[in-house]
Amino acid sequence: FEAFYIRKNPAYVYLKGNAILQINGQIINLNEMHYYFVLPSICIKDLKIKRIDAKQVMTIENLTSFHDVSLNDTFYIFTNGFHNHAIEAFLKCLYDFLGESVHYFHFGDIDAGGFHIYNDLCKKTHIPFQMYHMDVDTLKKYDTYTKKLTKNDRKRLKSMKNNEVITYMLK
Repeated sequence: FEAFYIRKNPAYVYLKGNAILQINGQIINLNEMHYYFVLPSICIKDLKIKRIDAKQVMTIENLTSFHDVSLNDTFYIFTNGFHNHAIEAFLKCLYDFLGESVHYFHFGDIDAGGFHIYNDLCKKTHIPFQMYHMDVDTLKKYDTYTKKLTKNDRKRLKSMKNNEVITYMLK
């Protein structure tokens, strides 16, 4: 494959929050960085989480939201829509480290795609994520920015586990 310039590109995990990681003996203190950190997928197999200072973990679908959201005691992971293999591996490593000692949230779009992304994340990681601001009250608050559901949107929403906001959207 390489003779034809077909190579597997590395994937990346964008992280933000108070954490100390170790990769091949190198300590990475996110507390001291004051920015987000980008973890290459190749490093995940050698990653050791030393400490996470957070009461909740939040995955975020959109990059603007990832940069803008700032809640106390929260560790963030940017999913860029559907998560990739590197994000999934990191989340499983994180869950093995933290277990049920923190709350897990997902902040995504309130549309058929956003709920599909949320369901996919829960199904593939087996982490008990709760939705953050993906509810009826938020949808009503931003009603002027909504658009009509397409036939495909309705089909996708009907195929998912029904909840209050999906029921509201279908009505």
